[in-house]
Amino acid sequence: MNLTSKQVKELRWKNIENTRKIIKEFKDDFLSSEINKKWSKVIRENYLDSRIKSLTNLSKKILESLKEYKKTEPPEWLFKITVEMCGIKEFINKIKKHKNELMMKEEDEKSKELIKHCRDIQINTLVKIIKFGDPEFAICPIHKDTDPSFAIYSDNTWYCFGCKAHGSNAIDFIMQRDKIPFNEAIKILKEHI
Repeated sequence: MNLTSKQVKELRWKNIENTRKIIKEFKDDFLSSEINKKWSKVIRENYLDSRIKSLTNLSKKILESLKEYKKTEPPEWLFKITVEMCGIKEFINKIKKHKNELMMKEEDEKSKELIKHCRDIQINTLVKIIKFGDPEFAICPIHKDTDPSFAIYSDNTWYCFGCKAHGSNAIDFIMQRDKIPFNEAIKILKEHI
């Protein structure tokens, strides 16, 4: 069956309209707040990966059709298809950016949770208690100590009457005891959780 040039143009314009429809459907689906809130992280990642793959395949098909019709079509067709390609690439980049933001947000939440757990570690589990009661006393691990001058209070704050070191949680204690920065203290305390 031979098609007239008018019919061929109509089919190609229909192809562009279908492409627009698919992109709009992806965008509406992607921007839906229900997707972002009720799905788990793994499901969201898989969904975003599938959308990236679909859009990449769509852009490959458009490029193939562009190569096929490049010689016979007017510049208007080339312009339209180039605009559609730019839209797809831009949307793929938006999806990738959103996926990275989700992963960073998840990591940030995990970090906050880890820090909270590290702060809540009881100091009396990190030193050898010599005198029990309130406060409990231990030999200070921060300075050379012979008598128990390191007091640990029931609210997990601590104070050394010898070297005057003090703090309000396990992170403070590890930072001062080992003379290390915050991140290193978290790595050490992670083992005690």
